[in-house]
Amino acid sequence: MTTRNATAMTKGPHHHFFGYYNKSPWNPSMTHMLALRTSFMDRSPGADDEMIIGLVDVTKPGSFEKIASTHTWNWQQSSMVQWLDDKNVLYNSRQDGHFVAHIVNVNSGCIRTLPAGVYHISPDKRKALYPNFARLHRHRPGYGYPGVEDPSISDYAPADDGVFMMDIETGERKLLVSLAELASEIDMTTHHHWVNHLEFNRDGSRFVFLHRWRVPDREMWHTRMLTMSTDGQDRYVLLNDGMISHFDWRDASNILAWARVAGVGDRYFLFRDKTQERQIIADGLFDQDGHCSYSPDGRWILTDTYPDANKNRTLILYDTDQCRRIDIGSFYGPNPDPIDTRCDLHPRWSPDGKWVCFDSIHEGSRQMYIMNVQDVVG
Repeated sequence: MTTRNATAMTKGPHHHFFGYYNKSPWNPSMTHMLALRTSFMDRSPGADDEMIIGLVDVTKPGSFEKIASTHTWNWQQSSMVQWLDDKNVLYNSRQDGHFVAHIVNVNSGCIRTLPAGVYHISPDKRKALYPNFARLHRHRPGYGYPGVEDPSISDYAPADDGVFMMDIETGERKLLVSLAELASEIDMTTHHHWVNHLEFNRDGSRFVFLHRWRVPDREMWHTRMLTMSTDGQDRYVLLNDGMISHFDWRDASNILAWARVAGVGDRYFLFRDKTQERQIIADGLFDQDGHCSYSPDGRWILTDTYPDANKNRTLILYDTDQCRRIDIGSFYGPNPDPIDTRCDLHPRWSPDGKWVCFDSIHEGSRQMYIMNVQDVVG
């Protein structure tokens, strides 16, 4: 494999990253990228550790203009920093003892505050899904946030906790499904329950989420993947075979996920919503989990790997039309201790589908890189 040219968009001595794979650091007009700056990279962030949010001019790699800061973040998903449009950036923060979301106008600096932190935003930017981030941090460190005590710490499956929806314009919130409801469906009311990885489909009509529970005093958990409509109705269990990891909606009705299906094993599967139809994707071409996402036109899958025997992480494109895997890069990046501080590539697409961006430590510090893939996907 030949590693394609990758351009570092951020530079030391500070560390920079963006976070998860299901958001794009580019603004819609692709003039700037969001970058997140930290002073360390070798430990988990605490409640008092600051992360600086800044803009990189795409014509000036290494530039950095601060627009905001937060003490509410993690290495996997940062503080859910994302563009709402060319002027407004959303990020999670902490205020008066609870988690909130701020929307900052990058031109004026004006900030508007929403009454809860955000996990995923609908395609029309009008609704937001979110869990209890304090409970998530307790059960899955590296995905929730420190700094706020979970009020339901002694409750296995609270009736007032679960999947929440918020109106981004008004801040109005409501609980769509409770952990108590989810636990009762499987008769597991004496196990610790939480939700993670909430994501709208491509037209915003439905969303998917993972329901997880842990047997007390055990490290591993069991996972179900469910979908439901945005009005809180029509809930459907897509898979309950124990393991579902990373996923992405291809369109309004189909979800790609690395998952375990009984009698088949661990594969990339394409699940059809509200049915038990499932199709193995790229059978024989992938033997491990990765951070997968579809290109804007839906033809290409971008994904990565965890470190191999030589501690290299591979960046991959998969052509769904021609069933062809193309490895476009290999980057050194061993898993650290603690594991929550690892630097996954977390590859993400540009809005025009011609570029990919990823985080990496192959040059000794945590930085953001871009790669032109137009000649491959074009």
